[in-house]
Amino acid sequence: MLGGRLLIVDIITSLLTDKLYDKIKDWIDRKSLRDLIDNLKEKIIEFEHRNDGTIITTGVFATYIENYNVLLRLVEYILQPDLSKPSKIQFIDNFTYNIIEYCKENGSKMSYTDKTLIKDFFEMIYSTIENFARDKINPEDRYLIYTVIQTKSSVEELLQKIQDGSSSQLEKIKSELEEIRKNLYNNEILLKLTEEWFEEQNRIAIQNLGDRYLPEINVNIDIDNVFEGIARSTKFKDRFLSYANNTLVSLNNIEDNDVSKYTNDLTEIIENIPFNTLEGFDFNIIWRLLDKTIDKIEEIEKSINRESTHDSDYKLYKIRQAHNNISDFMEYLESPEVDLFNNPMLLIQGEGGVGKSHLIADIVNRRSKENKKSILLLGQQFNAYEEPWKQISNLLGLNISADELLDSLNTIGQNQNSRLIIFIDAINEGGGKYLWPNYLAGIIEKVKKYRYLGLVFSIRTTYLSTIIGDNKTLNNLLVKITHYGFRNIEYIAMKKFFEFYKIKQPSIPFMNPEFSNPLFMLLFCKSVENDIDISQDISINKVFNNYIRKVNANLSKRYDYYESINFVKKVLEEIIKYRISEKCLTNYIKIDIIVELIIETQKKFNIEGNIIEGLISEGLLTKNILYDGEDYIYITYEKLEEHMMVSYMLDNFSIDEIQTLLKDKTIGNKQGIIEALAIQAPEKINMEIYELFPDDADNYGIVIAFLNSLHWRREDSIKNKIFEYVNNSVYKYNSTFEKFWETIILLSIRPTHIFNSKNISKNLFSFQMPDRDAIFIPLFNKIYNDDTSSINRLIDWAMLDGDKEQISDDVIECVAIMLSWFLCTSNRAFRDRCTKAIINLLTNRFSVVINLLTMFKNVDDPYIMERIYAIAYGCAVKETDTENLKRLSMLVYEEVFNRAEVYPHILLRDYARNIIEYTVYIGVQLDIDINKIKPPYKSTFPSVPSDSDIKEFKYDYNSKGFKDYYWSQNQILSSMKVEYARDGSPGGYGDFGRYTFQSYFNDWKQLHPMDLKNIAVKRIFDLGYDVEKHGEYDREVIKRRSYNRHFEFNERIGKKYQWIALHELAAQVSDNYKMEAPWSWGEDKELIFSPGSFEPCIRDIDPTVVIKQNKSEPKIKININEFYNNFDMENKLWLNDFSDIPDIVKLINLPIDTNKWILLDGHYKWTEPTKIGRRKFDYPQKDFWIMIKSYIVRANEFNNLIEQLNNVNFMGRWMPECSEHTSLFNKEYFCSSAFEFFKKEYYGGVKWRKINQRYYKISGEIMIPVEKFYCESGNDYSIEDGFGWYKPCEDIFIELNLKYGSENSALYDEDQNLVCFDTNELCDEKLGFLFDKELLFSFLDKNNYKIFWTVLGEKRIISSFRNDYKHKYPMPNFSGVYYITDSALKGKINVFEER
Repeated sequence: MLGGRLLIVDIITSLLTDKLYDKIKDWIDRKSLRDLIDNLKEKIIEFEHRNDGTIITTGVFATYIENYNVLLRLVEYILQPDLSKPSKIQFIDNFTYNIIEYCKENGSKMSYTDKTLIKDFFEMIYSTIENFARDKINPEDRYLIYTVIQTKSSVEELLQKIQDGSSSQLEKIKSELEEIRKNLYNNEILLKLTEEWFEEQNRIAIQNLGDRYLPEINVNIDIDNVFEGIARSTKFKDRFLSYANNTLVSLNNIEDNDVSKYTNDLTEIIENIPFNTLEGFDFNIIWRLLDKTIDKIEEIEKSINRESTHDSDYKLYKIRQAHNNISDFMEYLESPEVDLFNNPMLLIQGEGGVGKSHLIADIVNRRSKENKKSILLLGQQFNAYEEPWKQISNLLGLNISADELLDSLNTIGQNQNSRLIIFIDAINEGGGKYLWPNYLAGIIEKVKKYRYLGLVFSIRTTYLSTIIGDNKTLNNLLVKITHYGFRNIEYIAMKKFFEFYKIKQPSIPFMNPEFSNPLFMLLFCKSVENDIDISQDISINKVFNNYIRKVNANLSKRYDYYESINFVKKVLEEIIKYRISEKCLTNYIKIDIIVELIIETQKKFNIEGNIIEGLISEGLLTKNILYDGEDYIYITYEKLEEHMMVSYMLDNFSIDEIQTLLKDKTIGNKQGIIEALAIQAPEKINMEIYELFPDDADNYGIVIAFLNSLHWRREDSIKNKIFEYVNNSVYKYNSTFEKFWETIILLSIRPTHIFNSKNISKNLFSFQMPDRDAIFIPLFNKIYNDDTSSINRLIDWAMLDGDKEQISDDVIECVAIMLSWFLCTSNRAFRDRCTKAIINLLTNRFSVVINLLTMFKNVDDPYIMERIYAIAYGCAVKETDTENLKRLSMLVYEEVFNRAEVYPHILLRDYARNIIEYTVYIGVQLDIDINKIKPPYKSTFPSVPSDSDIKEFKYDYNSKGFKDYYWSQNQILSSMKVEYARDGSPGGYGDFGRYTFQSYFNDWKQLHPMDLKNIAVKRIFDLGYDVEKHGEYDREVIKRRSYNRHFEFNERIGKKYQWIALHELAAQVSDNYKMEAPWSWGEDKELIFSPGSFEPCIRDIDPTVVIKQNKSEPKIKININEFYNNFDMENKLWLNDFSDIPDIVKLINLPIDTNKWILLDGHYKWTEPTKIGRRKFDYPQKDFWIMIKSYIVRANEFNNLIEQLNNVNFMGRWMPECSEHTSLFNKEYFCSSAFEFFKKEYYGGVKWRKINQRYYKISGEIMIPVEKFYCESGNDYSIEDGFGWYKPCEDIFIELNLKYGSENSALYDEDQNLVCFDTNELCDEKLGFLFDKELLFSFLDKNNYKIFWTVLGEKRIISSFRNDYKHKYPMPNFSGVYYITDSALKGKINVFEER
């Protein structure tokens, strides 16, 4: 053991006395350095004597100390001034972990004692050096030495970066510093690899990409995140911990000992993930533990279902929430982003032109801005016959070996404390096809040995099998992702491209799939001239011809020939002719052949110059070196070549010859040619693709080619004859039936297309609701479940802000009609998203609103009809043209109210009534009988079916003919059961029957719930529910809804009919029976007719609110954490310290926007950050809140009231507070019967409220200047959570003549100046309601009012264990009153004992 001991001492001595530290002695006293060495020697020898025979005295341990620069890294860390570095504990733990792993890998068996000793050893050395640094090196020199150790840049750069105080000292020893740096790294290579070297290398590579990288039109895509995984960035850590935290918190909500154990184990593991180092981590440990956790919670779920209790539903909800979060987390753990954490070897695959090169170049640039080094190499620069490392060295201008290069790059990565990434773009280009299969695995294996290096390759998908193939080793070495271009963000990308190329936005949104390909987008933009109306009926053939003409125009100027000679097209035709005649399978042709073809063509037209270079620079042709080392040329965009080939074939070959040629399989991508033919044949020879190949008409490839052609054909080429083919062949298979509808949904928005939405509507109207639902609800829901589907693209486009001014009303109407048909769906999120999308789309398109209402007035589906009226109402409250509102109101009046019986649907009536009331409110005169729009309305109350009649609907599951999907009908009956049977016994109620259906009718005591239930059940089947049509789908929904995210909001078709029955019966009951008034009780209960859907409340979606999923930047920035962040104190000391209360004046009159805004009602809250995986407050946490409320008082009562309130404690919130309504729509405040109804004392709706506090003997009257609107979660499924905003009181709203803007909470004056808003919407900060200070004061002065604010705050330590004496803390609070005096805010705070 002695040899190991002496070896460590020798290593320590040599590391502290080599040339580096000889130079460091220029700053450190020699004796002090000698003392440090002697001190360390003594401690190490003593430590080894005490622990002889352990891991510490082995050669393996000594080898690690020497080879891994342990002493140097300790010194670096101790001297490092960066406050963001990991803590000492983390640093020592990482060291300990590294050597334990190293020793294991080198055959040492590690005992628990060994592991502890290693940690003790490092702590001993750390403390010794730390004490030395603190006592013997002054702070300036400490930074100086650290800089010398760290820097890899030249001394000149160093002098520019270090502060003036140190740079003067460094000037004196400049030569010594240069020598130190050389001695430290002993590597001349590093002297060359400066920051400027990296920037220049990458600048040249990016420049060589040409049009493949256009930073001015960069579009962010989802796969950007994978690079955060390679870098182990803060963004990666935050995203990972977000998934982890959601999972752990939801598991903590399940009160079970076994689950708690799993949760604790998970938390401990996650807390030890080495995010801040490059140590490895086995994420499978987390995955396996989550898998066990799922088994456990499913076991708990079964137990809950067996033992059914009153809180079973809530428990199951928590189980489902945990299951969903675990599933999300497990999916994320298997994502490429997480894989790259340990294995930074990435392969990006994608079709040609999807933007792989652009993505890589953009990441390189982005990393450079973040001071992270990268190297970009282009596949086109590699030949097939030289070893790759030699080529890389030459490309970088470094005549060094692979190991020398990688050693140097690894050192640089270590210095930047982040992986240095080597990018090789397009390994399919150049000689890649034959180079990389032989070398790629070896390259990856070599780079993997270097902890601070990563590799990223990109490859065209078609070359995957050639270069990667089924090489299992290579496949296992690589993390793979697929780049899909602009898929699902085509419109956003198009907007950027069109703006860059100064192209007018089209009058019809282009949603063709090809626009997801960036290369096609680029080609399209280059093909369009500024004076061309791209909204015309445009085919892909026309696009390609325009592009060729544009390239030809550019080259005609450059090579001085007449533009009328379409030389470029003739060159392309010669290439096509050569490929066909020579039966050339690949599109790569040797350069000498291409040159010969072009020269011959030049001779024909007497054109001089090296025009091939012009064709390459224009991007039409691409040059590559292939495996044989020779240059090849190919037409850059494969689709263009396919269309040119088909165009040539149609112009020069007979139909028989074309058929023979395609069957011969000698022209490359047969499917691509067939798809091009499916577009051009109808336009040129009036033949469909299935007519060209009648024997293969039902072949999948032919059907798909036909369907894909519909996007890009001239509309006049699509004739009625295709309908027979669609019915007989396309509808033959489910997959092609779905593909057909996917296709025509996007075509439906084109007004003159044969598949426009008005023509589609004729087809859909031809079905009765039950049949339509049986076919199209499953179809639409399935399409919707794909996030990138045509339905989602249509919804997303409709929800986009602005940029639709150029879109015609005809197009907008087509989009609205198509989206309206989706309102039939039983998927609540899908239905609600469509509703909001149409409202957003039709804002300021009122003629379309009226057309939509007219078109669907006779639809037989109440689900659609109800939402069409909701859409009309949502658009009405945003409309400013009174004539439009008058037209709509008169239409609604005639269709709904001016009838012998009003259609009994309580929600539809509600929207219709609100439209008219809003129109009347803003002063429009209507020639109507206003009483007809007020309830109760006339409707016939249905007869009551007997219980035996209802039993007839139930299937006996014991019967011989019982089929599994019959459960769907029984599920309706079960779901509709109310709480008690007629004899008072428990009815085994269903959730819908008890908590939704019966709950609504509670105030009609004269009606028996069983009778109402029977009426509704009969109505469900009268509406057409048919288990033979709907049962199988409903059964599938029941089975999958619990755990499949796509089915979470998807309800049965039967449930749809249940909702319709409820809403119709609610209207009929409201018309024919009085209810008990909520404000009366006892024997003299007041009976009233229901005033509307708001009392009792049966409303769901709020049409006056549209919330976008992607939040824009806050209009006004507020950060409440700037006012308070003082948690670094022991709990009891913190509770007793009130010196840190923020300035209340600044909390009321916020220091933003020149102090313009004043807070009328708000709640500041600061909580100590919660530990990972812990529920908030499941352990003692500091929590501090301040509640501020304003009150208006008559001026002559002001002084008396302030005097009464000055020293009181507001704890208990005994002062009146603003009313909060969950039954009103956001924008019906002040203008509807519903708002007027709630202006009762029972609802807190009176103007002047009394203060009546007996303890303090305070009395007075105040007006509360705000009200609160809130929509609870579960009413609107277009967003995940509930929402709500403050509003001014009615007096302020009316007197200042406030108007809504485009937002949900903001109000403006007549000149469109912002007056007030809820910070939750405009600032993305849940604070409260801000008002323009000057306008508020003018309102007060005009009405002889004054205003004051009450302040109530509390410091507390919150814990779910707070009843335990060990965790019990006092809860001191404070109160105060603030008011305006001499145009300034003043007041004081009084601190009170624990409440």
